[in-house]
Amino acid sequence: SHPFLISFSLHMNCVRSQWHSPYELGPHFRETHIEHAGHSLFEALEGTALLERPPFEPSSSSLTEVPGASYLRNVCSAAECAQLILLAEGAGFCSRGLGDKRRQRSMFLVDKDLSHQMLGRLRPWLPEAVLGGALLGIDRCWDVHRIEPGDCQPFEDLLSHSASKTAGAQATVILFLNHGVQGGGLRCLSPTSEKQGAKLVLPEQGSALLVALHGDQLQKPLLEVLPVQGGSLHLLRLAVLYETIGAETQAPEGTSVSQSSLKDEPSQLADALSPTPEREQVRRRGGAPGCSFLNVTCAPPSALLTEHRFLLSPCALLLVGQYAQEL
Repeated sequence: SHPFLISFSLHMNCVRSQWHSPYELGPHFRETHIEHAGHSLFEALEGTALLERPPFEPSSSSLTEVPGASYLRNVCSAAECAQLILLAEGAGFCSRGLGDKRRQRSMFLVDKDLSHQMLGRLRPWLPEAVLGGALLGIDRCWDVHRIEPGDCQPFEDLLSHSASKTAGAQATVILFLNHGVQGGGLRCLSPTSEKQGAKLVLPEQGSALLVALHGDQLQKPLLEVLPVQGGSLHLLRLAVLYETIGAETQAPEGTSVSQSSLKDEPSQLADALSPTPEREQVRRRGGAPGCSFLNVTCAPPSALLTEHRFLLSPCALLLVGQYAQEL
């Protein structure tokens, strides 16, 4: 071959590696050998998606109509949202429901670095404690929902109580991943309010809705996704885990199984949230949480006998529980 052609080919390969999506360069998931609804649950490899420092200042505003709810602007940049959509597309979507209740869902596990990056991005607005339990981290099982034109989601619980002895998802973050969507707004409602008083949140790429149990309230906020009229709405649901107060743990003397990660500096956050042998023992004694649409349902496998169309199979339930409790 001509030397110039070889040089040009090498140059173009370098350009492709710099400017093309990394998902075009090869597989970026590892198998977990877990099947859910006919689909494998994959784990993203380290470095598949990165949250770089955004070139803007994020902000937050409280939703006075719904105690414990906040609207977070500029959580992620457009490029970061595009990476997360590609990540979900790479893991694959599966359809659920029928008619106007049909929705497509992609559930996958992210690496610890990406999880810690997202936690660092959200950390300024996350409550330090919920119902007396300290913040533990974000569940590494991420849940992306793609809602097509004509699809919607009626009011349903946004949060749930935990059956785990050590941790529960007492807060949820819903992140808008795309722009140009017509319709598809979120209506957040306090259970003590009338539906006419629900707060409407319009989709804005990179912004998010944060809802946490507030004060001593035990009632769960409700969330409704309005019908999508044009485009596809991609929502990333993140479960934020907190200590479960009253946990019957038997940690060795001198250790703190339920130590809050907020006591550590950001540079030490990854180590603080890594599993320890003591936490691993606690995890095996506790219940295993599962996931439902825009909702984290922490329940033992026996709860799968109930008629809840979004609960995972027992094997996937145990896997999600494993990675949730590694924080």
